[in-house]
Amino acid sequence: MRAQGYACAACGVPFDPDENINMMDVHHAQPRHTGGGDETGNLRLLHRWCHRQHHQQVGYRAAEA
Repeated sequence: MRAQGYACAACGVPFDPDENINMMDVHHAQPRHTGGGDETGNLRLLHRWCHRQHHQQVGYRAAEA
């Protein structure tokens, strides 16, 4: 979260420090099915709704937490 300036990587809106951690998702910048890994440099923290919206736009479902 600190590396992203405490804000969502998709919308840029800051995370609420009191927000439930379950309302945040980890997103792979380079999808695993295209060779992306789980290394920190490939992971982004997004609001859950931003993550779902992204996956709706690109045509595949976000993994359920």
